[in-house]
Amino acid sequence: MKQRLCQETYTLWIPEKCTEFLAADMVNDVCPERVGDSTTGGDSSSEVAYVCSNGIRKTVLSELRCTRKTEAFYVRFRETQSCSSRIKIPTSAPPPDQIERQSYYSSHPLVSLTARIVESRMGLHHFTPAVLTFLCLILTATADEAAVMSKLLAAISPAPSGWSSSADYCTKWKGVNCSSSGRVTVINLANHSLIGTLPSNLTSLSQLTSLSLQGNSLSGPLPSFANLSSLQEIYLDGNNFTSVPLGCFQGLTSLVTLSMSRNSKLVPWNFPTELAGSSSLVTLSMGSCNMFGSIPDIFGSFPDLQDLTLSKNRLTGFLPPSFAGTGIRNLWLNSQQMGLSGTIDVLSNMTELSQAWLQENQLTGPIPDLSKLDTLFDLQLRDNLFTGVVPGSLMLVSSLRNVSLSNNMLQGPLPSFPSSVTNVDLTGTNGFCKDTAGPCDAQVTTLLEVAKDLRYPIELANTWKGNDACNGWTYISCDSDGNVITVNFQKWHFTGTISPALANLTSLKNLLLNDNNLTGSIPDSLTILPQLQVVDVSNNNLSGVVPRFPSWVKLTTTGNPLLRKSLSMNQGMNIAVIIFVLFVTFKCYVKIMHMKLVRVVNHENGKQKSFGVVVIALIDMFLMLGNPENGKGGKSMLRAAIATTAAGIGALMIMLFFYLRKFSSNFLITFFCKNQNSAHRSIEDFLRNCGPLQVRRYSYSDVKKMTNSFKEKLGEGGFGSVYKGKLHDGSLVAVKVLNKSKANGEEFINEVATISRTSHVNIVSLLGFCFEGAKRALIYEFMPNGSLEKFVFEDTASESQNDHKLDWETHYQISLGIARGLEYLHRGCNTRILHFDIKPHNILLDADFVPKISDFGLAKICNRKESLISMLGLRGTVGYIAPEVFSRNFGGISYKSDVYSYGMMILEIVGGRKNVNVRVHNTSEIYFPHWVYKRLELDEELSLKRIADEEDRVKVRKMIIVSLWCIQTDPSNRPTMSKVIEMLEGSLESLQIPPKPFLSSPSISPPAESSCTSPPAESYSTFL
Repeated sequence: MKQRLCQETYTLWIPEKCTEFLAADMVNDVCPERVGDSTTGGDSSSEVAYVCSNGIRKTVLSELRCTRKTEAFYVRFRETQSCSSRIKIPTSAPPPDQIERQSYYSSHPLVSLTARIVESRMGLHHFTPAVLTFLCLILTATADEAAVMSKLLAAISPAPSGWSSSADYCTKWKGVNCSSSGRVTVINLANHSLIGTLPSNLTSLSQLTSLSLQGNSLSGPLPSFANLSSLQEIYLDGNNFTSVPLGCFQGLTSLVTLSMSRNSKLVPWNFPTELAGSSSLVTLSMGSCNMFGSIPDIFGSFPDLQDLTLSKNRLTGFLPPSFAGTGIRNLWLNSQQMGLSGTIDVLSNMTELSQAWLQENQLTGPIPDLSKLDTLFDLQLRDNLFTGVVPGSLMLVSSLRNVSLSNNMLQGPLPSFPSSVTNVDLTGTNGFCKDTAGPCDAQVTTLLEVAKDLRYPIELANTWKGNDACNGWTYISCDSDGNVITVNFQKWHFTGTISPALANLTSLKNLLLNDNNLTGSIPDSLTILPQLQVVDVSNNNLSGVVPRFPSWVKLTTTGNPLLRKSLSMNQGMNIAVIIFVLFVTFKCYVKIMHMKLVRVVNHENGKQKSFGVVVIALIDMFLMLGNPENGKGGKSMLRAAIATTAAGIGALMIMLFFYLRKFSSNFLITFFCKNQNSAHRSIEDFLRNCGPLQVRRYSYSDVKKMTNSFKEKLGEGGFGSVYKGKLHDGSLVAVKVLNKSKANGEEFINEVATISRTSHVNIVSLLGFCFEGAKRALIYEFMPNGSLEKFVFEDTASESQNDHKLDWETHYQISLGIARGLEYLHRGCNTRILHFDIKPHNILLDADFVPKISDFGLAKICNRKESLISMLGLRGTVGYIAPEVFSRNFGGISYKSDVYSYGMMILEIVGGRKNVNVRVHNTSEIYFPHWVYKRLELDEELSLKRIADEEDRVKVRKMIIVSLWCIQTDPSNRPTMSKVIEMLEGSLESLQIPPKPFLSSPSISPPAESSCTSPPAESYSTFL
């Protein structure tokens, strides 16, 4: 008898916007022990049958059905089994009235799912834990997205078309696109004149692929986009955003376009290095967005990058080497406020380049060979400091159409571009030899070849202009006939090589190249100059063999340890003779020793005679004397060997006496000079070995010129005086001239070594330095508002400053800016820099009262991995020195010592007075930290001046609490500068009153040795 089959149809309702499900996956879960399947023809539902191990046959009737009205989807399936084993579960599809109630269920996801199961009277055995977990994740993600979209609607105005809380944002909100599963993928609100801010939790839109908000007036901090791995396009141009969070673009692995130019109100920020993880980047546009610092060398991470816009920012430093070999076509780095520096040699290997906008910077050196750039059509290099001759290869770039080289320091013949180059600008400050195309004078051409081998130094370009080398060209002297007779480059620290082209100056008498950084060899061609009298190449880094000059030429080569003297020279001959005599003497000695040890047979008479040795040597002919028969020859040979050895030694001693007599005077003079100039040489060694500096070296005459002979003094300190100056481009600078008493050079080296490594808006910028003999100066950016000290202490402020005392908001922003600068020194650099002299006097304020940390004379550079450092003596200023610097019983010295100084300084900002002041009315106020802590402890009013409202009171109270944490006696109780920033920017309620800083128990631990150094001199102590 055939078994009768029974069937029952079930409908599963899930309250969710149509999420993409495969019906087969759903059936796998309701029929987890599937042993087979078969596809049968049928209606449009495409029935798929599944045979389960329990004998139940389940068939999907409808793989996926969606309805926007109910915001739900359902899967229908039919269950078939034998009637005898069937457990009857009566069920049916939900009635129509239940469909209308879907909006209620969708607002309560978990209730909805449970209700659907109950209403359809299906047992929970149909759902595995995996299904339930997956459904919960889907519901949670959608709820988060809905919350973000709701916040976005509330945060911007006017509301875009169709945007309302009652409308479905996937179908009704203009500019919003969703996937078939109801996840937001596109937000396009470009050019809607929107104002307001963006919600901080945009990262919840995990399926977002495109965000277009350009052309609005949105403000406030930019939200983080971190880990939005689906995001491909970000357009934020032309808004008023105020800050970019750290790690904002971390994990954007699918990013193709990032465009956020024209956001000039951003707080100065550095290039986001986390973009190195966005390897698919094609377009990066960050012009006019107040970006600060250097361009990081990470562009090898962007193999597909084509458009790079970083123009009109405050970038400094060199073009990164990783530009080479990239596919960048359009490069816009023009108009940097601080000015990019260095050469543009990297452009030679950017073979895909079409546009290069580098105008209005501080770029130097010659224009490189760009002949491999066969698609280059627009080259903008105006308003820089390029020197040298325009290469002929530039005129051969067939694709070139626009060239601007005006207002540089270019030399040589006026370039003649082909007619295909329709726009050419060569005007301004260039120094071409003639106003028309054509070759220059022969001597001018030769001297420009000399300059080329010196890498066209800017010092030569300043005056080497025109077509007459005898008319105003510095370092050149001519005779009455207009012939160059002297080239004097001594002590200019030029780099490069000695040019063989000097041999073309046939009237040259004096060639002075001493005290530079020249490398390579001395050209042999110089020996043929008929009138040459003096050649001085001392104190360089020359190598090779010194060529033989005529006897009348006075040649000085000392101070070149790699330079070898020619053996054909007199001194070389002396050395050769000495070596020969030493060799002969040694051979004689060997023969004498062997005569005593070896006996040979006289083959003529068969007798053994002690007459010689079996030793082959170059001087055997002098020793084989006489007939060894009867033994007389042996004795005479021995006597001859002894005599020869004695004579050789005697001759050697005489020659050494005369040679060393001549050498000793030079040796003593050199030794004395080295001792006299040890500090000078140590600084030179440091400048030579530290690699290329991103600051310019000036001569002392340049310093006098820029300060108008030190006319306007801005201030004076323990290390020297500061003068106001002006560069050739009109920008103002502050020139610190160091005292001669600091001749050992520690302060100078510290300043150059530390500040040249930094690039931060809250660190003063070192623009250049002067080192010439005992004269040393440092050139900084000019700070119109001077030091913070005069705005903090009422007894030092001028009457006009007292009339315009800074409000608490400004004090708060200054405190926050200093904290950011210190945090950068401690964590943001490749090496950790400890300042050791944080105080109001060393904080400078620009025109907008942005604080900048200055005076790195006591700084130490150390490895970021080191937590403690060793140090000889004290560093800093009394009143700001951390306890552990005085005594190691309070703990080891570390970056926490700067934190202590910062805390003491902030307390002085709050109190408007020194922390220790004996001229107060009440003795309890003598030590301000004690007084202010007592007020906090008792929750008393601080009664500080100029507190206008509750907002001021909150800021002041935060500054006090943070500073009291910073001056804890135990360094381990002090916060890091990152924590300080977090505390200042956080809420007052989240801050706890610290322990009494002057009563806390320090943890006693000896200081550890580390790699921290004060380059290159040893540590030293100071009190100012």
